[in-house]
Amino acid sequence: ENKNLTSAVIEMLTWEQLEEDLGVIGKSLSEMERKNLFRYIAENSEDYCHMCGECQASCPSRIKTTSILRYLTYYENYEKIGMAKKAYSRLKQAQTAAACQDCGECGKVCPYGISIRKRIREAHSVLSC
Repeated sequence: ENKNLTSAVIEMLTWEQLEEDLGVIGKSLSEMERKNLFRYIAENSEDYCHMCGECQASCPSRIKTTSILRYLTYYENYEKIGMAKKAYSRLKQAQTAAACQDCGECGKVCPYGISIRKRIREAHSVLSC
């Protein structure tokens, strides 16, 4: 369907999840599943980081924006709260959102229009405690 997508990394925590995931190999989405998928994408794409690294490369403070946004995804979408907080705590203070100088360069270069400053601040507020 999408020629740019060749694989997906799926987390499986139980044998039942593995069996369910293996059971859909080679099957197409139903029309309802397709509609639900595109609705989910539309609802979540505004804040979804594609991990391209443009924001991090443009940051004069050298904040680890890509890592921070990945940890926020763990926290918000995968319920990996402890893991996300632990990963964030491993960053040096100068690499966290606390070091943001509010220059706005990250948001200017984001090809997906994500409000990077807003998202890294949200990450800092939930991951630094």
